[in-house]
Amino acid sequence: MTCDQTGQSAGFSPQPQGRPSRTPRCQSQRISPAPAHPGTSPRMLASTVVPLRPAPTTDKTVTRSPDVATPPPWKDPTDGSRGIPEAPAGRPAALYHDGVGDGRGTIRAPASGKGQASTTHRRARKSSGGRLLVALLLVSALVVGVLLAIGRPWGGDDKRPTGHVTSPAVSPNAPLDARGRPYRPFRDRSWWNAPVPATAPHDPNEAQVLNYLSTAPESGNGCLRLAGAQQNRWGQPAYWAQPSDREYAVRGLDGDAPPELKHLRIPTGAESAGNSDGTMTVYDLQRGYVVLLTDAAYHSGSDTWSASGATVTYLDSDGLLAATGRSDEPRNIGSHRGNNGATSYVRYDMVQAGDVRNVLKIASGPELADRAVFPMTGSDGDITDPSVGAPPEGLRLRLKPSINLPALGLHPQALAIAQGMQKYGVYLGDSGGTTALKLEDTRAEGRGQLWTVTADDLCTLPLTAEFWDVLPEGYDPSAP
Repeated sequence: MTCDQTGQSAGFSPQPQGRPSRTPRCQSQRISPAPAHPGTSPRMLASTVVPLRPAPTTDKTVTRSPDVATPPPWKDPTDGSRGIPEAPAGRPAALYHDGVGDGRGTIRAPASGKGQASTTHRRARKSSGGRLLVALLLVSALVVGVLLAIGRPWGGDDKRPTGHVTSPAVSPNAPLDARGRPYRPFRDRSWWNAPVPATAPHDPNEAQVLNYLSTAPESGNGCLRLAGAQQNRWGQPAYWAQPSDREYAVRGLDGDAPPELKHLRIPTGAESAGNSDGTMTVYDLQRGYVVLLTDAAYHSGSDTWSASGATVTYLDSDGLLAATGRSDEPRNIGSHRGNNGATSYVRYDMVQAGDVRNVLKIASGPELADRAVFPMTGSDGDITDPSVGAPPEGLRLRLKPSINLPALGLHPQALAIAQGMQKYGVYLGDSGGTTALKLEDTRAEGRGQLWTVTADDLCTLPLTAEFWDVLPEGYDPSAP
């Protein structure tokens, strides 16, 4: 399995393609200023309406109001706030989005000169007929222009409007549990769902690890950025399959891929993330599992789906990969080294409810060590020198329980995420070139950009000893 690994340095300048690694990286969080262009879905073609008046074009992922001045780097307005208060000022994030171009799509009326006055009835009739012909041509041009705009709404590039909802969502919203809370996969006392006790032990190398995560190349001074905020394309879409959805035999996978991928139900109109990783999560509650796909792509000509990597994790299990040797479900298998489709991003419904109740995967900007600790079974890192301080993949951290998060003035969505990280923590799930947490990609899901948080709204809580605890390698808060 291969993945396009366009990276960026701590200053977010483009990096060479890929770093040599013995283990392929398929969950990269790289924040790329020039992401790949996914194919336009039929859903977008049918629902996008393009104004006929001059208007600024959008960039690859989000629209901006023409009345809002271009902000300094790392600040950008978004639509779809749904009443959420504006985010506080943060650091620049220029490379999280492309610039806004000049207006396109304006249909100009053909110029028509006035003929000289005629004194004869014949010439008057010709003049009247000419005006009628010009009018008909104008109407025809207008109709053709509108049809072309609907078919190629953003000048031929795959640029989709975001902000307000422009089409129905691809699949139903996430369900609630019996207590009216957002549904949470896996057993309550699993590694993923067990809170970290306030008295949890610390890793003996805590200071060295945090120093590495905040000062090493590509560390971004320890800022944990939110991939998928603003115009950034590195979020992760998630879909809730229904019994009526079509089954697909996902192509492109190895022979030892999970058998569930031979008949995976995927909602019509689903799209993977619009980046080089092409990640996507599919929940199937009736069949009892969640699937994580990498390089997922729909091929309209053959009505097929393909992917380069897949992991199946059963929802009523402990969520651990069978290869750990500690899973209670032998069918939990796949190619993501222990990552799963439910905890590899943060769900929008959980954040809006202020109820993030599981540990979250983050990517480390700096290269990780070439070893892994429970619950991961492998690492995409290459660092072999222990004196460097590079942590292993799978290491768990948490915001210090002594921090009064509500007093920090965080954006409401950032506060909900931070409170989840304080109670359940985060774990290092891959090396991403940018230290980041993936947000649910509501744009690919057909709901528009619902996140109003900015990409750097958690940068007030950098990965330093002032704010974070590092838990011992292989630490399991669910253990008795």
